[in-house]
Amino acid sequence: MIRALLFLSLLIPATALGRVSCESQLMSPMLKAFEALDYESQPESGFVLTHPIEAAAETRVLDISSYSPTGRVKAEIWRFEDHYFRFVDTGFKNLEHESNIVDQAILHHLAMFPKQNLKMIFGRDRMSARTLLYKYRWALHFAVLDVYRTKKKYLSRQDFQNLKAANLFSNNSDVFGLLDAGSSLPGQQDSQLEISQRLLLTLQISYPGERNFFRPTLKGLTATTNVEAVFPDDRLPFEYRLPMEHELAFREKFYQRFAKKSTCELTRYAKFQNIPQAVHDRFLYEALVTAVKRGMNVLVASGDPFTARLFQRYGFKIFDRLPTAQEKETEYLTYLEVNSPEFRNLVARLGPSGAATKIIDENYFD
Repeated sequence: MIRALLFLSLLIPATALGRVSCESQLMSPMLKAFEALDYESQPESGFVLTHPIEAAAETRVLDISSYSPTGRVKAEIWRFEDHYFRFVDTGFKNLEHESNIVDQAILHHLAMFPKQNLKMIFGRDRMSARTLLYKYRWALHFAVLDVYRTKKKYLSRQDFQNLKAANLFSNNSDVFGLLDAGSSLPGQQDSQLEISQRLLLTLQISYPGERNFFRPTLKGLTATTNVEAVFPDDRLPFEYRLPMEHELAFREKFYQRFAKKSTCELTRYAKFQNIPQAVHDRFLYEALVTAVKRGMNVLVASGDPFTARLFQRYGFKIFDRLPTAQEKETEYLTYLEVNSPEFRNLVARLGPSGAATKIIDENYFD
C-alpha cells in the first residue's frame, strides 16, 4: 500500500505539485481514504470520497450520468445462408473508456483539490449494465468449464479454482460468444440457461494487468497516465497455474522473450456444436482483430498436445512445456507474434472466408 501511494504521488502533474507539496500530510490520508472507499455501498448512484481530516470540507460534484456504460459493448447479428447467429463481446474490457473517465477525474481531484470531498454521480443504467455483462460472462464461463470437465479430465480442482480466479481478480478481458438464433433474432433478455442452450462457440482474450472497470482503484489511476500500468505481480491466466518451484524461472524466461504490456492470452476456446466454417472463421477473425486494436503484439495459448496441435494449425509456435501441478497430461505454451508472416497469413485466410457471413445488424447493449 505504501509503495502504491508513493508511486501514485509521482503521477500528479508537476503544475499541481507546487500547490500541494506543502500539504503532503493531507494528500497521503486522502489517498488512503480513496483506497478504503466503500464504493460498493452505492453502485447505482455513484460514490462520495470524503476527506479524512477536513470535517467541514467542501464537496465537488461530478455528474457523468449521461454516459452509457454499454455504449461500447458490441452485439452483432450475423446471417449465413438462412441461419442467424448472434456475436457478442461481453468482456468488461469494453468499459475501459468509462473507467478511465472516472479514474482521470479522481486523479485530477486528488492533485488539484486535496482538501475537498468528491461526489461522483453515475447514470441509472450502470447497475443494469453490470448485471447484463456479468450474466453473459459467467454464463459463458460455466458452460466452458462443463466442457473442460468432459474433455480435459487431467485438470485438477485447483486448476478449476484458478480458472475462476482469473475472472474474479481482473475485468481486463474480452469475452466473445457466438449464439445460435435459428431463423429468429435472439433477445437481449435471455436467461443464463437460454444463453447456455444457444451457445455455439466461445473465446476469451485476457490482457496484461489486473483491472477493475467498475471500482476505482490505485492501479486504475496509474493506467490513465503514460506510466507503465502493468505491475510486477500482474499475471496472465496461465501464470496462475505455475507451481511455486517453477514460477520464478518460467516467468523470467517468458518475459525476457515477450513484453508484458503487449502480450495477451487466448483462453476458454470451446466449440459446443458444429457450425459452418465460414462462421467460425468470422468469429476468430473478429477476436484476433480486436486484440490487435487493443495494442497486442503477442498472443499466447496453453493446452494439452491436442490443443497445441490445433493452435499450430493457425500458425502458433511452441514456446515451452508448461509446468503445472497436474501430472496426468503434458501441457504446452504456444505463441503467435502479430508481426510474423504466420499471423498475416492467418488473417488473410480468415478474412475472406468469414466474409461469407454477413453482418445484418450491428448494435449495442443500450
